[in-house]
Formats: sequence, structure tokens, C-alpha cells
Amino acid sequence: MEPFQHFVHNCDSGLSETTAVEEGICSLCQGEEASIQYTCYSCKFGLCSLCFNLSPKLSHPLDAQHLLEFHQHQPDHIYSSFICSGCGYVISSGSYYECKTCQIKIDVKCASIAITTRWDDAKTYHYSHRHVLSRCKPGWSNGSGTCLICERPYSDKQICHGCLACLCFVHDRCLDLPSEIQHPMHSQHTLKRLSYVQHKERKIQCDACQEPIHGVPFGCVACDFKVHMGCADSMLRSLKHDAHREHGLVYVPRNAAHAITVEKPCKICEEPQKIWKNCYYKCIQCDWNFHFECLRIADFVFRKSRHSHRTQCKLFLNEEYEYCDVCETVINLGSYAYSCDRCVFQAHIECIFNMV
Repeated sequence: MEPFQHFVHNCDSGLSETTAVEEGICSLCQGEEASIQYTCYSCKFGLCSLCFNLSPKLSHPLDAQHLLEFHQHQPDHIYSSFICSGCGYVISSGSYYECKTCQIKIDVKCASIAITTRWDDAKTYHYSHRHVLSRCKPGWSNGSGTCLICERPYSDKQICHGCLACLCFVHDRCLDLPSEIQHPMHSQHTLKRLSYVQHKERKIQCDACQEPIHGVPFGCVACDFKVHMGCADSMLRSLKHDAHREHGLVYVPRNAAHAITVEKPCKICEEPQKIWKNCYYKCIQCDWNFHFECLRIADFVFRKSRHSHRTQCKLFLNEEYEYCDVCETVINLGSYAYSCDRCVFQAHIECIFNMV
């Protein structure tokens, strides 16, 4: 059989149709789920059936006035990501069709679909980031990060506002979150979201949990005080416990092994080397840490919450927002809290025990 030619394949050898479907990544659309059906064994160039049938120019309903021109993905080109005008996904790899006059770019999959409504990629300038943010969906190649504002995960299909240069994203719902709060742990001044000019994407440490802040912190510039959004929320519900009656203890959901060390052991067992849960409690005023287990947080509580069923302490991993039925605020992702298996009741640990 004569080898096939393709307008983007410049090798002297042609493409051979594979006798059996081969797994691999298509050289044009970069689709990992695509089955390679045409291969050049000399240069290791492979095409799925969709990309094999592409043409250098394309007429598409999104732009009835002009032909769209094909552009092959250049992986080394800076700022090569774009928002597909058809589906709204951020495309960080793969080839596309473009009309420079109308500023339309569509990936090769949308090029084969009769899409008539253009995606609204509205631009937003936000205090949290140095570049413009565009309305989009992160896409499969960028769908494993956390929102700059709330620090909770976003999904690849979720509508966000993203920076194509940095490939960072903000939930659509988080753009309008309050930019300043009054907080009892820093009552002398208002805590404000630090703008990009104030935090300049430096490595900032949270003054509550001592861990890095990867998003946009709440802070007081006058006092050089900065906290995660989640830590600011946790500090609203300090736990009253006999192990430390002078102050309330604040729940920290992560990095217990890093916080509880030989230099700063648990104030109850005084042993840093034990393997415990990843979370712990902290007295911010005294800078003391406590193992979660050493505080003897019960696995099950019956009637202490004034709830008619037994509640169980469990780890909350749902990426969607879940709310405490006592204080009506968010139960942070990755936190332990109590829930009832027989009904929809759930509550923070602090809300359960501080009610007793």
C-alpha cells in the first residue's frame, strides 16, 4: 500500500495505516485518549483518525466570513495556551484553527463540531494577580490545582477565571468574596485580602499554622500578620479543652509531622516521633502544639451535640462546600468533623464540644 501524505508531516517517509489500533499521544491534538491509526515509523509521528482528516483551512459556523487557518502546536512557545472559542477550555497542548481577524481559536475537536455560539471569555482585572484573568474552564491538563482565593480545588470542567500566562485559576464564585473581614484573633485592625502589589507572589508563611500560603492571604500590613483563608476560618472556633484551659485551641488540618518536632513536641505526650493523623491543634498565643489523638477527640459522640443520633468523627474530602449545622459556616476540605450517618447533620468538632 502506498504511504499516505499529510500537510503537517514533513518527513520523507509517508504515513502508514496501522494494522491494529495503537495506544499513544496524537502528534497534533495531543489527545492521550486518541487511538493512533496512522504512523510514520521513521520520525515517530502519529495521528488519530480525526487529525488525519484535517485540512490546512476550514470553514466553520463560528466565523462565517473567514476561513480558519490551521496552526500546529509549538510546545516551546511562551504563552502557548489559549481558550477555545468553542468549548471554553484552556488548551495548553494540541493544535488549533485560528482567525486572527476575529480573534477566534478553536481546538481540533471543536473544529469538527457545528458550534454556533462563541464562548464568552470575559476579561477581568483582579487584585489577586498581576495578569488579566479570562473566563474559562481549566481543562484536563490544568485540572488539578487550587483556587487562588479560597485554596479549594477546582475541576477541569468548572467555570473559572484563569491566567493564560501562569495557568492559575480562581473559581467564578470566589471573585466576589469579601476582601476584608473583622476577626477576633486580630481585633485591633481589619484583615484585608492582600493585593498582588502587597504580596508580589512571594513565599509567605501563615502566622497561624506556620505553613506556606500559596494563594492570596488575608493580612494586616501594619502588623505584618498574614493567614490562610482556611486558618482565619478555623480561628473563629477555638476548642475549649482541659489540656490547656488558659486559651482556646485552633484546628490545623495538615502537616502535623512538620509542626510537632523535637524542638516543639506535643504538650501532652511530649513525643514528636509518633505517627499520628496529619492534623493537630495549636494554641496560637502560647505557640504550643497538640496531637489530635492526645486530646482524645472521641470517634463517636452520642447526644453531646444535642442531636438525637450518634455522630461519627470523620475526614471531610468532598470538594463541594459543606456547612456546619451548628455555626452555619464552611467545613474546610481535609478537616475532621462530626456527621450523622442516619440524617444530614454535620458539625465542626469545636461546635460539638463547646455546646456541652
